[in-house]
Amino acid sequence: RFFIEDCPSSVSIVGKSRAISQSLRMIRMVAQSACNPILIIGETGTGKELAARAVHILRHGSDHKFVAINCAALTANLLESELFGHTKGAFTSADRDKTGLLELAGSGTVFLDEISEMPLDLQAKLLRVLQEHTFRKVGGTEEIQCRATLIASSNRNLLSEVEDGRFRRDLYYRLCVCPIPLAPLRAESRKEDILLLAEYFIKNSCICPEKKGKIKGLTSLAAEMLTRHHWPGNVRELRNVIERAILLEATERIGTTNLLLNPACLFEQDTPGHENNALQTKDFSLEKAEKELVKKALE
Repeated sequence: RFFIEDCPSSVSIVGKSRAISQSLRMIRMVAQSACNPILIIGETGTGKELAARAVHILRHGSDHKFVAINCAALTANLLESELFGHTKGAFTSADRDKTGLLELAGSGTVFLDEISEMPLDLQAKLLRVLQEHTFRKVGGTEEIQCRATLIASSNRNLLSEVEDGRFRRDLYYRLCVCPIPLAPLRAESRKEDILLLAEYFIKNSCICPEKKGKIKGLTSLAAEMLTRHHWPGNVRELRNVIERAILLEATERIGTTNLLLNPACLFEQDTPGHENNALQTKDFSLEKAEKELVKKALE
C-alpha cells in the first residue's frame, strides 16, 4: 500500500512517486556494487539516514554494525576522537584507550551525517582513510585497517562549498563517485507522495496510543492543504504536522482546524495582528471551507 513493488521488505522508504523509484534504483545499484565511499545528497528531512540504512541492509544485511555520527554536533577534537579513537594520555582527559567508530564498525557501515560541517583539517585525515584504507588513533602510531563502508550525507551543495573554500576539492571528487540524490517533497516528481506519507503516519503513529486506529484519515480540504504546502522541512516536517494534528483532533478525520502548518500560531493566537490558523484556508474557496465546517459540526 505504501511502498513501490521492488522496494525490499527490510527498507521502509514510503512512496510510489517517480522520484522515490529513481532513488531506490540508485540505492540498490550502489549497494550491489563495491562503491566505497558513498554520498547521499538531499535537503534536511528528506530521509538521508534512512537511505544510508537501506544501502547498509542491502549490502551487509542485519548481521553487521551500522554506526552513525553527526559531523555538525561535535567539536573538531571530539569528532576526530569519535571517528578514529584515541590512546591513553593522548590529551588531558584521555584516561584510557578509546575505540573509534571506524574500528567499531568492523566490516559494517559508518554513516557521516552532514559531512559538509566537518573541519578542513579533519577532512584531510578522512581523505587519507578513503585512499589508504588505514588510520591511526589520536596519539597512536599503529596503523589500523578500515574495513567499513563509509557513507556520507550533505544537505548543502558540496560543489558550491568547494568553490567557497569550505570543503576540500579532492575529498569532494573522492566522495562523488555515484551520488544518491533524494528529492524534496515540493518537487513535482515527488508531490504524489505527500498524502501517502500522511496516511502512513496517521496509521503508524504512536504519539497518542488511545487514538490509534480511531483517526481514519484527512478531510478533503485538509488533504488539499497538505498538497499545496511548500514543505521546507520535508518528510520530517510532514510527520510533525500529522502527529500534532493527531494530538489535537477529536473526530475521526483530521481537518484544517488542527492541521497547524505553522506551530508558532499555538503561542501567538492572542497577538494583535496575528493571522491565526483559520486564515490558512484563504487559498481555498469559501464553499469548500463552509462545507467542511458544517460536516465537522455535524460530526
